Amino acid sequence: MQKAILVTGASGFLGAQLCADLLQAGYYVIGIGRKDAHNLSLSPRERGFLETTTLQNPRFNYMRLELKNIDNKTLKNLKEYRIESCFHLASMVEYASHNYHNYHNYTITPTLKCIALAKALQIPHIIFSSTSSVIAAPTQIATTPTNEATPISPMTNYGLAKFVCEKILEFATFNPHTTQSVLESLLDSSLDSSTKSKADSRVDSGLDSAKKQAELAHSKAFMPKVVCLRFPAIFGRNHLGGIIYDLAKEALQGHDIELYNKGENLRNILYVTDATKALILAMQHITEWEGGYHLFQLGSRDSQSVHTIAQLLVRYLHSSSHLILSTKPSPNNFNAILDTTKAQQMLHFKPMSIEEGIQAYCQDILEKGLL
Repeated sequence: MQKAILVTGASGFLGAQLCADLLQAGYYVIGIGRKDAHNLSLSPRERGFLETTTLQNPRFNYMRLELKNIDNKTLKNLKEYRIESCFHLASMVEYASHNYHNYHNYTITPTLKCIALAKALQIPHIIFSSTSSVIAAPTQIATTPTNEATPISPMTNYGLAKFVCEKILEFATFNPHTTQSVLESLLDSSLDSSTKSKADSRVDSGLDSAKKQAELAHSKAFMPKVVCLRFPAIFGRNHLGGIIYDLAKEALQGHDIELYNKGENLRNILYVTDATKALILAMQHITEWEGGYHLFQLGSRDSQSVHTIAQLLVRYLHSSSHLILSTKPSPNNFNAILDTTKAQQMLHFKPMSIEEGIQAYCQDILEKGLL
């Protein structure tokens, strides 16, 4: 049976980079995504960000579907593999909607399905991509770092949905009844005997029932180990939106760039290849740790002011833009200072500095263009 790594949200910004990096490392990868990734007539925004080299790699299998709608056909196909780890990245992106129900449908429900899938297929590890947005926004300009123990108080639908997913995944490591109804529905449909004749169904009904009950009991008892990684804003060429994208777009056009609060607020941002490196390190080290659930705060090696970040973008993009240090208040008036000591010690995570990440980002843009 072919060993494989499963990636949900594979056609997205982070998922596409992770699939490419896993293939580069020699893994067989199954990617689940909702985009029509093979349709090259579509724009990257429409078909997702999987590169042609990834799609054509013989060790890559792309399944187009919504994780929240996973069905018995998909389950049967996945049973042909021995899936050793699942990277769960499928989620509605931040600020995509003002309606919490959308985040429930496209972030929380897929997580419930992911857990049920892991139990049904006996996938030993789930690595979940969470966000620093679950952390309470400081009531004043903070000067001390935040870490895994910082109080939780998400102030956006995105952050709230991600935190709910963190807790559901934590429950799944010690409560065998987590997602029980979802699991029962998934296994019941996978063992459906409706394609048999009535005579065959009568003969096999007892056997099918016993098989279903045995598989259900075995799957219910199985509890995967989970790693949750809280990322700050991740940036890279294929990331659309966010402070880095907006500043780079203005710099490429040579526009003057106004920085609120004189650009003094500190930010911690992470280049996409460092994010995928952390995900892969979590998969590689998870068997070394006791306990079923582990949480890590990720971030770049340093925090820098918005002013410094803008200066770096202007410099490495060879832009003629001028920076205007405005006294207008920032709509996001906080400092992001992250303590990644635990990730450095347990994951052996050694991230770039913000300047190194921006330099790599700008080089990629200058060679390939900004989407």
